[in-house]
Amino acid sequence: MHNRDQKFNSIRSEYALFEKELKESGKGLVYRTEKGIYGTSNLDNIFKFFKEICLKDCKKFLDLGCGDGRVVLTASLFTKAVGIEHSGDLIDSAILIRERLGIDCELIQGDYLDHDFSSYDVIFINPDHNFAELDEKLKREMRGDLFVYNEIFAPESLVKGKKFWAGQSPIVNYTNL
Repeated sequence: MHNRDQKFNSIRSEYALFEKELKESGKGLVYRTEKGIYGTSNLDNIFKFFKEICLKDCKKFLDLGCGDGRVVLTASLFTKAVGIEHSGDLIDSAILIRERLGIDCELIQGDYLDHDFSSYDVIFINPDHNFAELDEKLKREMRGDLFVYNEIFAPESLVKGKKFWAGQSPIVNYTNL
């Protein structure tokens, strides 16, 4: 088995335990945080998607609103990965899992609107509301590709590109032309 696949299996196992804890705590896999909605992503679908877009050929990945860090940790198997999350509880969980697995990625607690996007060639988001301020920030600072996990909310000022499928969920590519 390839080293990346082995590491991914460790990530998958760790998040299966995390999801079990969430369910047992009564929170569930989707709940409201102080800044938005937290929901889990299917790791197998994300891993396959990163292979499909050749994330290994990218220099730097950013996950906006990274929640429990599962997408960032998975992205770090392919490239330098950073995640930003407002919720202290979620970022603490992400950091704990990252440390337990010995994975090299950066996890930041804060508001992604305060972060400079210009050094990333891939930005990922699973939005729970319209883009509003973020749309203008992406237009000003984005230098690479934006991948939006779902088609419920989309940026208005960027150019819509290819649609990928992560299981039953669309992931749409946007560029800044």
